[in-house]
Amino acid sequence: MFFYLSKILSFLTTPVAWIFLILLMAIITRDKKKKKNRLITAFLFFLFFSNLFVARTVMRLWEPRPIPISSLYKQYDVGVVLAGGMAFLGEENQAVFKNNPDRIIQTIILYNKGVIKKILLSGGDATILHDNSQNEATLLKQFLLQLGIPEKDILVDSLSRNTYENAANSSRIIKNSFPSDVQVLLITSASHMYRSFACFYKQDIIPDIFPVDHHALSKDYDLVSIILPNSKAFQIWDELFHEWFGLAIYYIIGYI
Repeated sequence: MFFYLSKILSFLTTPVAWIFLILLMAIITRDKKKKKNRLITAFLFFLFFSNLFVARTVMRLWEPRPIPISSLYKQYDVGVVLAGGMAFLGEENQAVFKNNPDRIIQTIILYNKGVIKKILLSGGDATILHDNSQNEATLLKQFLLQLGIPEKDILVDSLSRNTYENAANSSRIIKNSFPSDVQVLLITSASHMYRSFACFYKQDIIPDIFPVDHHALSKDYDLVSIILPNSKAFQIWDELFHEWFGLAIYYIIGYI
């Protein structure tokens, strides 16, 4: 029930939805003063949330800093990769990356350098009308096999639909497959790392973290990005509010 409810209500965490609702209220109200105030509010919301400089600054404060591979001083028994970003293309259902390819690219580098011994891919189909025969972890496994990574070094959790299930299912696999002193490296998007780590911690797995796919590394702002609206800013805010909302809900229901 929580999974479906979170998907349905997720639109409420986006600034675009807030602006739309305020404009809708302005349209349907007959009071001229209220109409004017709501239009002004919608405009101010638009100016703030479309500002790329503000969005990147907030995201930079939120995301854990990148960790150079050279600074990882120990070898990990397993690297847990939270799947995300794959889709099916065309009638043949060819798997392609639609976003976030950095997490699997960095995982491959970590494996080839010997930093992680095995790879645990966690993630099923997170859509409401899901089909577990077409899940992301299985697709990623096929991708890794095509690159020559031995099947014995790839573990798969193909059932998880959200971060809580990622942690619960992955921890079960880890506890069944490794000794109690297992060394775990958690690999996921930087913006998603805090919630992911908290979920694994709740499952008595305390991993080191390796954040990837940063949204706001660059500080090379120009006058255009500071003054003019930019659609990329809305994408960053959507990611931030999704994580903040997720953290709050997970805390309330005891997932973290």
